[in-house]
Amino acid sequence: MVSMAVTNVADYRDDFHNGAGGTIGVTEAVFGDGWSYLWNAPVGWSTNAGVTGDMATGLIGDTNSYIPLLYTGDGGTPWAADGDTAGTNHNPDRYVRATATGGHPGAGNELGNTVDRAVIFAYTLQPSDPTGFYWLTNTLAIRSSTVGDGDRIYIHVNENPMLAEFFLPPGTIAASNFTFDVDLGYLAPGDTVFVAFGTDGPGTGLGTAGNDGFSQDFTIAFTAIPEPTTWLLLCVGGGILWAVRYRRD
Repeated sequence: MVSMAVTNVADYRDDFHNGAGGTIGVTEAVFGDGWSYLWNAPVGWSTNAGVTGDMATGLIGDTNSYIPLLYTGDGGTPWAADGDTAGTNHNPDRYVRATATGGHPGAGNELGNTVDRAVIFAYTLQPSDPTGFYWLTNTLAIRSSTVGDGDRIYIHVNENPMLAEFFLPPGTIAASNFTFDVDLGYLAPGDTVFVAFGTDGPGTGLGTAGNDGFSQDFTIAFTAIPEPTTWLLLCVGGGILWAVRYRRD
């Protein structure tokens, strides 16, 4: 049996950046170790009051629409789309936020918005990261409330098609121990893995539009696959052992 070495390259909770010392509403959630916390903004959106942009644009998967969250100065909720923790003072980002243990998506198909607004956790492979086969592993997602509409988890690499999509249902019992492990394929430094949490449609009125919060964690891991020459030697060796055993029998 061939043992393959697994190396953890990045882990959301272990690597989380709380932004301490940043400038409120200015410091962006983009970091030198490859991590960034983003959301899919409409074309023309800005943090200025009432400027929503074209709320039919900015699909999840269109990385051109992904922009960084901003520092809020709040220790518990350090990152939000508009740089503050008030969830109802700006659309369609609303409650988009990233925390040390999870986050919250923005508006769904509501309030004039027709595109799910997601909080997006991204990691770009660094020059020191190996080239090879990667996995999203040690995953966990739990919803924070029994109301709301549930969350959808989207995973893709670069501008490539979605690798996977998961539904995290309303309630806590059905969502306990929910995992979303995915084979990310053959990656190299410069490739970016995106894990997006979006709302599952409209809230049941404004009262529950903000109840799609979640806890999550995941690891991006590299698996060392033996080179072809090594595989050949292993196969030849295995064939010889089989032949010896066969002749003895």
